[in-house]
Amino acid sequence: MDEKHLENLAKVKRSGVVVKKVKIHLGLMPSAIGKYQERVEEELKERLYRYHRDFDGMLLHFKDVQLSQKGQVQLDEDGYPHLNVILKAYVFKPVIGVEATATVYETHNNIIDCR
Repeated sequence: MDEKHLENLAKVKRSGVVVKKVKIHLGLMPSAIGKYQERVEEELKERLYRYHRDFDGMLLHFKDVQLSQKGQVQLDEDGYPHLNVILKAYVFKPVIGVEATATVYETHNNIIDCR
């Protein structure tokens, strides 16, 4: 999604889009050792357009990803690295009263694809 468009939506109170700086905890696969920034970005991309409790909504876009306490990675008993990440998140947080608009992209017998 276009960041500028998301910034404008965040200014509209009933859009449901919020921009917030969040700190989240990630557990990664052992193969991430030594490639933390790259693997964190991959993990966040997998969370796009899905609800996640870390954001209390659906992650639409992210930027300014920083590993907090660089070098402060903890390995659990199975060798999985755990670290804290700080980022700017654009989140769709649906609540009662939110007004959302969409463009119909494609129709089928049992579904309408809107984007």
